[in-house]
Amino acid sequence: MKRMNVLIVGSGIAGLTLANLLEQQNIDVTICEKSEICEEHCYTIGIWPFGSRVLKGIDLYEKFEHISIPIYRFRIKSESNTTFGSFNMRSILKGHDPLRMVKKCDLLKMLVHNLKTTKILRPMQVVSMRQTVKKVNVKFSNSTEDAYDLVVGCDGIQSQVREMTFEETKFNYTNWSGWGWGVNKDYDITDTITEYWAKGKFIAYFPSKEGTFFFACLPDKDIPADPSEHNAEFFRKHFTQLNPMLDQMLGEFELAQNITHYKLLDINQRRWHKGRVALLGDSCVSILPISNKGASTAMESASILADELSRVGSFDVEYALNLYYKRHHKRLKSIQDDARKSSGWMFISGKFKSMNRHLRHALNSGRYFFKNIIELINNSI
Repeated sequence: MKRMNVLIVGSGIAGLTLANLLEQQNIDVTICEKSEICEEHCYTIGIWPFGSRVLKGIDLYEKFEHISIPIYRFRIKSESNTTFGSFNMRSILKGHDPLRMVKKCDLLKMLVHNLKTTKILRPMQVVSMRQTVKKVNVKFSNSTEDAYDLVVGCDGIQSQVREMTFEETKFNYTNWSGWGWGVNKDYDITDTITEYWAKGKFIAYFPSKEGTFFFACLPDKDIPADPSEHNAEFFRKHFTQLNPMLDQMLGEFELAQNITHYKLLDINQRRWHKGRVALLGDSCVSILPISNKGASTAMESASILADELSRVGSFDVEYALNLYYKRHHKRLKSIQDDARKSSGWMFISGKFKSMNRHLRHALNSGRYFFKNIIELINNSI
């Protein structure tokens, strides 16, 4: 049987995980990446057990442990600095690997360095694609052309592959924005995530391998149009009343590294594939970053697509893509809906709704709070 030839557009978590999995199947893989460097924004992300088990499948989990930090405590606080949720993650994830925090750039480098035969075109973009019955003919930004049995768009929420292949995408806007940044101090929170669910504002901080990572959110209406005003003074004005320690933390915002600012939105693409072109990760179903499930979901999606491709030849690619969609679309929709529901609780602005939120979560156990995560881990795919 002729070896399958796959082009992956985008070298994020979804694309690099898929490349590693396809290499195991002796499939010829090429990655096309528009950026010259591995990852511009080195923010910290969480990897849950349903994502880390994929790393075990490509023999990378031990290396992953060395570049990440386990989380054993999850705290939620109100605007009065009162803890209304404190959860023992060891107990909640008993029998499974811990939730681990890792810098995205470190995870990407690990995935890249594990590749052996994959060809990486960088910096390079896809200019056009033309499908035939047997191939996808691709023209690149350097004017070269090549033909592939399958093209997989792993190029994010603003996917170029999706734009070339499908109808206009409908975005779901929360009307909130978020910032992420890291500071090289640990503040004695080496195994704990702390989130403040305040009225009309949200901020979280958690450990990374080299200090502390912050994630702050505000309604778009409260954010200055001039990015230069997104500074330490701005964040201290909105957040230091939550906890005096935040005054010190946010006062060091100017020392922050790799500050990322983005609109909080997601998409759910109705179709994931057309002919021999497929979408993977944020390009088809994106998860709001506030839930910290996007990276694990992308890795799991890559494993399902690779699994279906392992049982077909190049003539049956469309059959494999159909099964990939049927196996995973309901589960991804559930994860996305859960993230939207969680963000709805986090982004409450009214005083009485905020009080009701705190009371409701104070009365429920960690098992209830994390029940959807537990179901994801325990249910087969």
